[in-house]
Amino acid sequence: MLLISGAMFLVMYLLLPSTPSLSTFGYPETVEDINSQEKILEILQGQNKAIVRTTETVQWMLFIFVFWILAAVVPVLKAVKDKIDLNLEAKHNEKESV
Repeated sequence: MLLISGAMFLVMYLLLPSTPSLSTFGYPETVEDINSQEKILEILQGQNKAIVRTTETVQWMLFIFVFWILAAVVPVLKAVKDKIDLNLEAKHNEKESV
């Protein structure tokens, strides 16, 4: 389960967009860099695509993480339930034999 989840997280990590559109690289530094509406639109569209891709990747990573946690917790809860059932059955048998 750990290996499969690790592989899925690696795939999600590789799907993350490169961050130059959100960092200082390619970021307009002066007004002349964005002197037309076309340049502003291009910059905003690039940032929007990066934000959307990041959001989708984080959503899938959270889904995989929750699935992994549930898949790990369910067998533990079943084992605890079985142990409690055995203890209750043993106590019940003791009361009947007395």
